[in-house]
Amino acid sequence: MIKIFQVSGLSMQPLYPDKSFIIILKQFFKIKIGNIYVIKHPDYGFIIKRLIDFDSEKYWFSSNNKLGMDHNSIGPQFKSDLVGKVILNLKIPIFKR
Repeated sequence: MIKIFQVSGLSMQPLYPDKSFIIILKQFFKIKIGNIYVIKHPDYGFIIKRLIDFDSEKYWFSSNNKLGMDHNSIGPQFKSDLVGKVILNLKIPIFKR
């Protein structure tokens, strides 16, 4: 199953600009360091971050640039927090005013 999310914020620029859209795969994805995922964070809600490390129980994510949260700010996440893997990036906002 796929789902569309809109990027909000600057933490994943330049790869994912603010207000651009991404498509995620919600099932059947392989977890791999370096891939981008949408996670449901207990404090921040849905966030888009890069996986930087994991072990058998915990996953650590970080932003793409200095404007965003680092792995210490995000804290360890669990597999149940993973919403999906980003599979398509629509870099330009679809709706412009």
